[in-house]
Amino acid sequence: PEDVERARLHQGHPGARGGGSQRALKTEKIFLYIVPAIVFLLPTALRSVPQTPYVGRIEEHERLRASSREVRDGSRRVVLLSGEPGIGKTRLAAHAALEAHDDGFAVCWGAAAEYLSAPYGPWIQALSHYVEHGPEAVLAAHVDRHGGEIARLLRGSLDKRMAGVPMPQQADPETDQYLMFEAVVGLLQAASEYSPVVLVIDDLHWADIQTLSLLEHVAAGTGNAPLLVLGTYRDSDLDRGHPLRGVLADLQRLDG
Repeated sequence: PEDVERARLHQGHPGARGGGSQRALKTEKIFLYIVPAIVFLLPTALRSVPQTPYVGRIEEHERLRASSREVRDGSRRVVLLSGEPGIGKTRLAAHAALEAHDDGFAVCWGAAAEYLSAPYGPWIQALSHYVEHGPEAVLAAHVDRHGGEIARLLRGSLDKRMAGVPMPQQADPETDQYLMFEAVVGLLQAASEYSPVVLVIDDLHWADIQTLSLLEHVAAGTGNAPLLVLGTYRDSDLDRGHPLRGVLADLQRLDG
């Protein structure tokens, strides 16, 4: 479907390396949501983006801008950037996230690591940032609806912001996972009702199977939310049995 984008970056395209963004701001500066009373910091990974103009990747950059506009109009979009190592996938995703932030989006950023594949690691990074800096009203509404299910991922971050969060329910492993996945969907839906959200998961080729399963669940469960899900991966790293291959096939079948 046209709203699940897959853009492959090719070596030799102008702007494949170097560059930055005029929108990058110093680490010390704070960033505001649409509601001025709420202070929301950019994720750490984006605060160090060089303050130079972004050059190249014109077609891919414009597709990301178009997806952001569609999200602001109330549609969920999934965009996946693939290419060889060093081609500029992360840089393009970072600049797209910065531009979205300038346009009033909340930004969540997580990245998989080659030598540290902790279960749900990228999700913990991305959602911890929102829970630690997002609007308290969003968190309170989420806890009212989902109880403490998301604490399976974010107990430390959630306890810092909310008192009296209940413990997650105890059931069989499959039910526990489903409740946690639904809590993540619920948090992103609640966040996107407050302001549009861009969620970036970088280096999906290194992601653990739990992270990929949650990505697929979120993409399937947020069809009507103003949410941009942006992922990057090395297609050169995907052998025939790589778990990301099946997830990519499933995402291509989604509407939105």
